[in-house]
Amino acid sequence: MEQQIVNNPGLLELSTGKLEVVRRQLRLDKERRQDLLLKASNDDTYYSVELMLGDLNSSHLVRAIDYWLRNRAASDDKDWDHIPVIVAERIGDTGVRRVAKWLSEVSPLVAIELRAIRVKGRLAVQPFKVFDGRDAQEELDLSQPQQELGRDYWIKKSSERTVKLAEEMGAMLPLIDPKLHLSYKGGFLGVTAQNRPANFVTFNPKKNFVRARARIAEAELWAKKLKRAGFDILRVSSGRSVQFRLPDEPSRKQRGLLKELFQRAYEQRFLEA
Repeated sequence: MEQQIVNNPGLLELSTGKLEVVRRQLRLDKERRQDLLLKASNDDTYYSVELMLGDLNSSHLVRAIDYWLRNRAASDDKDWDHIPVIVAERIGDTGVRRVAKWLSEVSPLVAIELRAIRVKGRLAVQPFKVFDGRDAQEELDLSQPQQELGRDYWIKKSSERTVKLAEEMGAMLPLIDPKLHLSYKGGFLGVTAQNRPANFVTFNPKKNFVRARARIAEAELWAKKLKRAGFDILRVSSGRSVQFRLPDEPSRKQRGLLKELFQRAYEQRFLEA
């Protein structure tokens, strides 16, 4: 299983971009080794992968979370995200599965079954995503109250240049509805409408770039539109949202497409609910 993934990390379908193997069988202490550390440069994400032949068991689940926490704490680049991933031949229907499901609801844990199939007489493996905590985290982030931290906090956390870029894009919101304004929340720059959260669009300024996310039912369609216009697509959550990176200097055409996207996301949030 490990060699199959090393040969083709993309088979796990964790990212829209190319996945690379950073480390393999990394020794963490005298007894434990991390199976794989992958990275996707297009969405600036590391994946701490723990592999399990046969059924998923509790020790592998604990190790997956432990290795993820270690890698996240040791990272020098805070612009990068860290995601824990468990890959097993069978997730099963046991207490361990229920714990894994719960963990995926409170963390970005991804659980994948890697199933062996026979195609034209040849053995191949096919991934089946059982849980994807990134979807649950997105819903949690957007539904839970967020503390207003202010512009100065975000400049210190990221950079003045990226905050200004997010603000330029956020300036389109009042053109759609005068009640809409950018807010400087704890996990992202979101949207408020008459002081109430309305996060159909969010911005996450980093030191060198800005991630944007639009909650849109036609996520796949908008991902194609944005990609054709020169945006880097980071993640598509089917029927939920599209995440992408803002260009440093969006062109007039790109700004027009963003306004169209924001308008459509606004309509779905307020007019079609």
